[in-house]
Amino acid sequence: MPPTPFVTATDRKSTLGLDHYEKVYRTGDKEVKLQLWDTGGMERVASITSSYYKFAEAAILVFALDNPDSFNILSQHLLDIVTYAENAKIFLCGNKYDLKSQIQVTDADMENFCEQCHNLISGIYKTSCKTGVGVNQRTLVCAEV
Repeated sequence: MPPTPFVTATDRKSTLGLDHYEKVYRTGDKEVKLQLWDTGGMERVASITSSYYKFAEAAILVFALDNPDSFNILSQHLLDIVTYAENAKIFLCGNKYDLKSQIQVTDADMENFCEQCHNLISGIYKTSCKTGVGVNQRTLVCAEV
């Protein structure tokens, strides 16, 4: 399957409900299904999101490194994950790493969040969907944070 082209903010349409992406990966003799759900703002679909967490084995909390508001709401998402998918491994992913001059969420902010979460976070990643940095990496960025 060819990669999805990057869509700029001016070309992007707002998520009106739920957007879903699914892909199956093969690791050794096991198949792993990755499902990504874009809620377009959790508050609009909060009553049904618990069903999406129910059987999750992992969760990725994604926020924009240039948008502190997207980072500050993560605690609510984390609470939902812990409530509905209590055994899921949870990862923190700061996107828009290509906007280095506009980054407002610092490494210290991310480390502090992890400490406040009593080490519920299994790893921290920094990515750029625009440039592809960190998107296909299998190593954590924790060493750089």
